[in-house]
Amino acid sequence: MLPSNKVPSMIPSRLTVCVRAKTILGLAFVVFSFASSGYTRGDDVRPEYLPLPSALEQKCLTALDAKIDFEFDHAPLRDVVEFCRDAMQIPIWIDETSLQDEGIDSSIPITISLSGVSFRSALKYLLEPSGLTHLVESEVLKITTVAVAEESQTTRVYPVGDLATTADELEQLAQAIHVATNYLSHSQEVSEHLVSVPMAKALVLQESRRVQDAALQVLRDLRQAKSLSKAVDNRLS
Repeated sequence: MLPSNKVPSMIPSRLTVCVRAKTILGLAFVVFSFASSGYTRGDDVRPEYLPLPSALEQKCLTALDAKIDFEFDHAPLRDVVEFCRDAMQIPIWIDETSLQDEGIDSSIPITISLSGVSFRSALKYLLEPSGLTHLVESEVLKITTVAVAEESQTTRVYPVGDLATTADELEQLAQAIHVATNYLSHSQEVSEHLVSVPMAKALVLQESRRVQDAALQVLRDLRQAKSLSKAVDNRLS
C-alpha cells in the first residue's frame, strides 16, 4: 500500500465546465486475416488480445490494479497528477489541449480522500466529477476529456480458441459481448464493429477503449465461469 499524502489547502476558483455535444461517427472495419490465434495448448501464456501492449503500456495497466491512498484538499489537478505519477512510477500525461477545448483548467481544485482502493477506481472518483477520464495510449496514461476518449477508437484482435471453436460458438460469443457492452458505445451498435474470424478462432473489435475494456472483462468472466464449471464437473465425475 502506498503512503498517504496530503496537499496543503488552496483557495478554489469558480469553474464553468462546457461540454460540447459531439457525434461520433462509426468507423469502417479493417478485416484481419491471420493464421492462428497466437495460442497453442503448450503455451504458458495466452495473449488476451493483439496487438500486445508495449512494456510501458503494460506497466501502466498493471499500476491501475495496484492499491493507493491519498488525501487532497483543494489541490490543483496538476499537483494531484504529479503525486500519482511519483507514487505509481508510471508516465502520466495531461491532455491540456483537449481540456482547454472543453473549458477545463488543469488547475481545477480537487478535494478527495481515499484509502486502500485500486488506482483505477481512484482515477474514476478523481476525474469523473470534472468530465474527465483516463486511457492508456501511446505508452502513457493519458488524462483527457470523456469526449476525446470516446473518439479514440482502437482495433483489437481477441484470440478465443479456448472459449469457441466453431463458427456458431464464435457468433454466440460475439453476441454476448454485444449484449454486455452495447450500452457503453456512443457510436453505432457494437455489433457493427465486431466480427468473428473462424479461421483464426478470434474476434475483431473496433471501438473506444472503454468498450474494449468492457469486452475484455466479459471474456475474462466467461473464462472464469468455464473454469468453475469444469471444476464442478470434475467433482461430480
